[in-house]
Amino acid sequence: MTETGGMGRRGMAPSMVHLLLLLAMAAPILGAEQCKSMACSHGANIAPNPRWRGSRGPVHYLGLFKNVAGCEEACLGYKGKKGEACKSFAYHQMEEGGAKCIANRGCYWGQCFAITDDRWDPVPAPGIISGTAGFSSSSLMNKAFSAATNSHPAPEPPKV
Repeated sequence: MTETGGMGRRGMAPSMVHLLLLLAMAAPILGAEQCKSMACSHGANIAPNPRWRGSRGPVHYLGLFKNVAGCEEACLGYKGKKGEACKSFAYHQMEEGGAKCIANRGCYWGQCFAITDDRWDPVPAPGIISGTAGFSSSSLMNKAFSAATNSHPAPEPPKV
């Protein structure tokens, strides 16, 4: 800090370097396997017992998608029969050879489910990405922070 209480040129350099480093680290996670405008948690399942290609209660089947970006887009555009909107979603990631699995009732690869109630209590589940509209992770800064910390904890729901 300078004598006047402000940051001198030296004090700002590490912040700018860190920002550029975070932005560079974010580049690989901006693809189709990442959410564009919703906060997403990898390895977290908001709908742990969905009906195979079906809907039940506040969990609505949206279809099969190649990536989480398609599932997220379907969630954002979803309006139920009673006008309810998708507030969160669960996407079961496709893995290599997933096409062979799609017809098997025990396999959920590629399936996307909209959740229309306000709950956000995901359970740990490898291969599943859950997203919520309560906290936007669309900014490059949030994605850079996630990449830098190498963690994707489930975000807290918004306080209403």
